[in-house]
Amino acid sequence: MTEEDKEARADSLFEKGFKAYKQAQFRPASEAFTAALSKYEALIAEGRANFRSDCAITRRNLGNCLYELNNLEAARDVYEETLKDYHFLINKEKRSDLLSSYVRTRMNLGFCLYSLGEIEKAHTAYQETLKDYDTLIDKEKHTELRPPRARTRMNLGNCLSSLGDLSAALMAYEETLKEYDALIDKEKQTELRPERAKTRMNLGNCLSSLGELDAARVSYEETLKDYDLLINKENKTELRPARAKTRMNFGIFLKKIGELEAARAAYQETIKNYDTLIEEEKRIDLRPDRARTRMNLGICLKKIGDLEAARSTYEETIKDYDSLINKEKHTELRPSRAITRMNLGNCFYSIGDFKAARNTYEETLKEYERLIDKKKRSNLRPYRAITRMNLGNCLSELGDLDTGRRVYEETLKEYDVLIDKEKRTDLRPYRAITRINLGLGLSELGDLKAARLIYEETLKDYDVLVDKEKRSDLRADRAITRMNLGNCLYESGDIETARRVYEESLKDYDILVDKEKRSDLRTSRAITRLNLGNCLYDLCAIKAGRRVYEETIKEYDVLIDKEKRTDLRADRAIMRMNFGNCLYELDDIKTAISVYEETIKDYDFLINQEKRTDLIPDRAITRMNLGNCLKNIGDFSAAETNYQASLSLLQELQAAGQLFPDAIKMMRVIADWYRNPQRPPYPDKPRAFELAQLGLDWLETFLNLTAKALLLEQNMPLFHLAADLALELNYLEQAYFILERSKSRSLVEQVLRERAELSTQIDEPLRTQYVQLSTRLDEFVKPIVGKTADSCFFVPITRTVKRTQEAQLLQEQAQVEQELDKVRRAIAEQDQAFGEAISPSPLNFEQIARLLPANRLVIAFDQRPDYLHLYAITAQEIHAPLRVELNMQQVTNRVNTFRNNIIRDKCVTETNQMSDWLTSTLGLAVNQLFNMAQPKNTLSNRFGLFSRKGAGNWQEIIFIPHQAWHLLPLHLLKIDGELLVEQYKVRYIPALQILRLLHERKKPAKHGKGCIIANPDGTLPSAQMEGHTIKSCRPDDVLLEGSQASLKTVRQYLETAHHGHFGCHSFFKPNLKAGLKLADGSLEAKELFTRLRLPNPRLVVLSACKTEQPVKPTFADEYMRLISGFLFAGAHSVLAALWQVDDDSTRLLMEDFYQGLAKGLSPILALQRAQEQLKQMPRETVQARLQTQKVMSIKPYEESYYWSGFVLLGDGV
Repeated sequence: MTEEDKEARADSLFEKGFKAYKQAQFRPASEAFTAALSKYEALIAEGRANFRSDCAITRRNLGNCLYELNNLEAARDVYEETLKDYHFLINKEKRSDLLSSYVRTRMNLGFCLYSLGEIEKAHTAYQETLKDYDTLIDKEKHTELRPPRARTRMNLGNCLSSLGDLSAALMAYEETLKEYDALIDKEKQTELRPERAKTRMNLGNCLSSLGELDAARVSYEETLKDYDLLINKENKTELRPARAKTRMNFGIFLKKIGELEAARAAYQETIKNYDTLIEEEKRIDLRPDRARTRMNLGICLKKIGDLEAARSTYEETIKDYDSLINKEKHTELRPSRAITRMNLGNCFYSIGDFKAARNTYEETLKEYERLIDKKKRSNLRPYRAITRMNLGNCLSELGDLDTGRRVYEETLKEYDVLIDKEKRTDLRPYRAITRINLGLGLSELGDLKAARLIYEETLKDYDVLVDKEKRSDLRADRAITRMNLGNCLYESGDIETARRVYEESLKDYDILVDKEKRSDLRTSRAITRLNLGNCLYDLCAIKAGRRVYEETIKEYDVLIDKEKRTDLRADRAIMRMNFGNCLYELDDIKTAISVYEETIKDYDFLINQEKRTDLIPDRAITRMNLGNCLKNIGDFSAAETNYQASLSLLQELQAAGQLFPDAIKMMRVIADWYRNPQRPPYPDKPRAFELAQLGLDWLETFLNLTAKALLLEQNMPLFHLAADLALELNYLEQAYFILERSKSRSLVEQVLRERAELSTQIDEPLRTQYVQLSTRLDEFVKPIVGKTADSCFFVPITRTVKRTQEAQLLQEQAQVEQELDKVRRAIAEQDQAFGEAISPSPLNFEQIARLLPANRLVIAFDQRPDYLHLYAITAQEIHAPLRVELNMQQVTNRVNTFRNNIIRDKCVTETNQMSDWLTSTLGLAVNQLFNMAQPKNTLSNRFGLFSRKGAGNWQEIIFIPHQAWHLLPLHLLKIDGELLVEQYKVRYIPALQILRLLHERKKPAKHGKGCIIANPDGTLPSAQMEGHTIKSCRPDDVLLEGSQASLKTVRQYLETAHHGHFGCHSFFKPNLKAGLKLADGSLEAKELFTRLRLPNPRLVVLSACKTEQPVKPTFADEYMRLISGFLFAGAHSVLAALWQVDDDSTRLLMEDFYQGLAKGLSPILALQRAQEQLKQMPRETVQARLQTQKVMSIKPYEESYYWSGFVLLGDGV
């Protein structure tokens, strides 16, 4: 073949490809261009360099064909190769005439890169292209290139928008429109009007994202007018797809501003247009756009509330995408399918099918992971973050709060990277929403402090976005965040701040609802107003609360009666009940009665007609409140009817396994009514006692299922009522056992709440089952512990579980409860202490008799808010308690004074003054206890004679303090001028149930190797000296000092030690987090209660600072201390300091104490002897033993401050 023939053949193939391209026959065109390219390359290889420009043009056209065929990666490679060709021709061969072709090729490469999701590279390509166009147009006067420059600038705007730089994108679009206006209006290039319309649509999208809603609307409407004119009047039917796309975007905008019906109409019209184009005109290339429109219609239907239609729309869209992706290889649509699947997950979530939602979200995340990690589609990271956030919401609804929290935190990390490092400032609203959801999760987990910080940080973000950046579209989200912050503050007890936050939130809602016509937010405003009313009620601003409740009811009436929002009827009923509470407090009893009666009618209708059985608890509460009102006005017969109705409802709920926490408080009210003298036909105290005990059983059920903060503390009045009823009925033993029961339950609450790790002595499968079942149970049980006023009225919170799922959830919950109960019993068989910690067995008097020899007297404290009860307990009987007129606040104040003075120069004086105060407040009562509890066989008792000398029959006194009494040296109380500790052996125990636990263990050996921990952090040199002193007394013990006393090493030695001594710092935090500071960590109380087990040690000595101080002065002190932890872990006795003791005197006391143990004395006798020796020790002996010449008094340590600071707890064996 001649050279001319080869050239002609190449040119012929090029012409063939060009003709096919013009006819949109892209595959034949691609084949022709490929063949032509091969011919041109052969000619160049033969030395015909003049064909290099033809080769470049052919390659560019091939790239265009591949782009149209959606073979984007191949197109990209071809464009990049073409640019190399042009670069050589322009720079080496000085073909400046090819510069415009070079620039156009780079522009096309930008299109391709953008479509591939390589936004940064596309952005660079567009910027370089614009520079070249500016040079060609402004300097070289190639004005014919102004249209492609405008096109490039528009695409640059698209890039900037995708990268989140919306302000720069806005500038690019506006500049492009100016150029199009000049070209069309001045230079009459009317063929550019479609491109101007497209730019105007993109400008509308940008304005919408920036929150400039009015301007965005104008852009969309103007664009649609342009398309209507071009299509309808100028018959440019090829623009119908562009008009459809614009209408779809306008629908998105309408949805965003809340015009949902208009948005739905826009989407539906767009889908009709696409159906015509696809099915009648065979524009199958528009199927992706139709699928995208259908997805947006689904979003709109979901917002309208037509969830079933939304779900079916999403599922139909996913089918479309599956066909396009799997059959037609439109892999570029995988992100759109992922977004649609995420929205389907949202729909399942709203329907209440959380399991389906979770599965859908997880499938979506897998697709995003493949696209981002394998296909390098980093532009999809924001969508992955949104999906992950939604998964977090789903997990929270399923009760998996811990996993939900971790998912939220992971999402926030991704947003932080995108926003702070990659400058995706457009994602800040999504980060804020994720923070809100994390705050809600933390609130449900009870971490109100962390939730508050999250909400406050989110509000700062919204303030910047709304006030500084004018993102008025985010004001609703800010209002919601503020409302949630108010809820958090309310739950944490900061009612006054919560009130201010709710008021600020209402201002936002008023502007949004009344001025901006956001009627969709009226429900949120009503809920916020309800919460504000609750705040005012709790703050005793009852009149203001009444006004707020009345206003809220009016809003609900409008929403329900006029706008047919029947779904809000339950909220209105709850609102009306709270309004009744408010009226009651204002003594407007008659109006309150009518309000309650109307509320009951509402509940009757909702429960009986609409099967809202989830509202039975609220009806029971309202019945009880109505009974309170009727009792108040003296209509006792009607009050009895309503109390009985309330009780019947509670029993019905209990039988169905649907009890709620407020039922316990209600039972207290009803039990108290049964003992009321005015109850018809007569008061029934035995029945009242039965009901009070039933309420306590219900409380145990809730504590066994879950440990909700304050649940036990809020129900302490029920324990008091039950004990009082027992005393009134002369059930003395039962009265005391109720006190013990309240103490043991405090430990159950703490252990279950902490989810402390189990002991390794328990089989691994059991430990795993326990964790899994406990976590699973949390998915079902979320009791709400609301705040209540002193009036016995309660404010329930609307339940979130969908009633269609309720029966199934309750059935699943019951199964999990049964399985967990079996596992707990199996664990208790392997670890008795753990069994006692989570499910203490009831105490009975036969057990007490076995615990107490005839010569032992137990004095148990029961501190009530207004007075103190003192019980005398012996092996023979539990005596009626003596009442001491000493309220809790008086005791707390005196304890605070003692704690403050004991660490100052007043320590000696303060100890003596405390002894005097104890004697003056308790001396008479304790003396009476001594006499009334005399052993039956004593002569003085037989003849009815009582004297102080008769008290000498007791050899040992055991104190069981309560609340703040644990902080006081009760052994310094004086009887007839002599200290108790000088007359009797005195020890302490937290409760008789713990004494029973100790007695059930085998007796410890008197001798064995121990472990001494001395000065682990290097800040207590005196503790190190003390450690060496003890080592000299017990040479077989292991001494761990300084860094040797690591947490791992200490645990290892404690597991084999017969004896333990700790000379270190201690600390006190809530929730079993008290502990001892070791060299590299802390040994915490929760570990002692549930994990660490000691091999039956005889004694643990805590010579740390203030080791007897409880975590916090509450009803739970008995079990919160380290001492109780060591007793549960296996120790028989614990020696601990009540205050920060003197170093020198402690050293002498410890030496004598350990010498006494070495001589075979029991710990209690060894302590008593050591205290007496220290008290009487002469100056010379002290100086010699301490090796000091320091000036001292004759008996340096005779004051009680020096020798009485240590107390012995446990069985004293």
